[in-house]
Amino acid sequence: MVFRELLWSIGLHGDANTRSRLRKISGNIAVGGPRSLLDAPPRPPVAYADSTSAFDPVHMKRKPSTLSGNRIAASGSTENVYSEPLTPSKLQKFGLHSSKDVTAGTISTYILLLKSGLGSENVLVALGLLIDPVTANMIHRMGASAALIEVIESSESENTIALAVWCITRVCRNAEIANDLLKQNLAKLLVTKGLKGTQRTACIAGWCLGALICSAKIAETLTEMGFIPSLCENIGRCAEWSCASPEDHCAAIYAIARISRSVRATEVLAQSGWIQTLERYLMTTDSPMVAQWSARAVGCLLGQDSTDMATMLLDAGVVKGLARLPSILLVDEVEPLEAFAFALQRLSSADWGGQARKALVDAGVVEALLSAQIAVADKRCPELHVELAHTTARVADVGGAPVRKQIINAGGVEILKRVSSLAIQNDVQEACNLAVKSVSGNLWSRNAASSKAALLHDWSGACPYYLPDCPVSVNAAQKGDLHV
Repeated sequence: MVFRELLWSIGLHGDANTRSRLRKISGNIAVGGPRSLLDAPPRPPVAYADSTSAFDPVHMKRKPSTLSGNRIAASGSTENVYSEPLTPSKLQKFGLHSSKDVTAGTISTYILLLKSGLGSENVLVALGLLIDPVTANMIHRMGASAALIEVIESSESENTIALAVWCITRVCRNAEIANDLLKQNLAKLLVTKGLKGTQRTACIAGWCLGALICSAKIAETLTEMGFIPSLCENIGRCAEWSCASPEDHCAAIYAIARISRSVRATEVLAQSGWIQTLERYLMTTDSPMVAQWSARAVGCLLGQDSTDMATMLLDAGVVKGLARLPSILLVDEVEPLEAFAFALQRLSSADWGGQARKALVDAGVVEALLSAQIAVADKRCPELHVELAHTTARVADVGGAPVRKQIINAGGVEILKRVSSLAIQNDVQEACNLAVKSVSGNLWSRNAASSKAALLHDWSGACPYYLPDCPVSVNAAQKGDLHV
């Protein structure tokens, strides 16, 4: 019933010409049965006014308002419901029915609507809401991705292109889908119609390219095809925009961080001046979001055998930028600290020389690490506690006696013991005890603890998959091509 409401909202209510136009495309539109949805009489609101929907906190941040209300109940008129414009609450309610609506056969109708150009912006918003980890594969196999690519190729509307790219970003959740999209020339299309388009399309195209690069093989393929210069040029354009938002910069950084999983890509990026760009971001930004993705990008440049890359990062002063990260965060912001810990673990694992030890001390990394631990000591964020404890163990190992002494004198051991005592999960307690041994234990226990911390680091994980918000507000879509 929510899908029916969407069709009415985008201009398909009572329009005989529209119904005839749709039938010319592909006969009668049927959703969940042979009967044409558009010719079927609408169900009265009372049929679903009290129905409830499952709440998915991953994709919906707040519970949508229902369609029931005094006005609808009093009027008893279905026309009052279906002639209303599409509202955020209706779109959210629609998204909550995603798996049921997909299995009911709504995707084929969406594809027809996209190909016909009927209310494309609202159709794209609703389609994007349908896509989640459960429905993404099914929607892709039904041909929605190909239809979205056609929309990007043919449209000149900034909003339409941005929404179509957003939908594809939500579809691209594994290497199988990504490879299929690459065969359809999506990557080049994202550069020509996205990165080289408007500020809005460049932002969402950056997120989409990052989602597309979900394996080292894909990263190598795009590197060989010469995509890195386009990604670096996009970073340069972000700096030129007078009204660039933190998200614009983050999307550009994200795409480069994801392609850095290829060794060849890191070499090309280093030659392109990417390390200096990262250092500038870390040293100048006041945005926690930009600092987070910049720190994540630093770690992505480093693999298990990346001593040369670590040396270049240290020479460029990246460590000073990393040490600055905790100081720009608000009290409740903890997510950037995961990227901070990740980058330090990679750096301390890649370079064991005296240069790394001196850089860590001179840059104030130890103080920054301790301040991060103090900031989250009383918070329930077990994964972050584990990462910070492992980072302490690695930094103490590579820093040697001077760094261990600095950690002890600053109260680092007491902080670790406090976090361990407050922890509920065993892995947090184990990580904190490991860090304590690596800092204050004897020679044998320190070596054993440091070796274990090094083995526990996940080298396969680097830059996580990220789902951006819808790039076009519902109000903006209402002003677009809602009606035919």
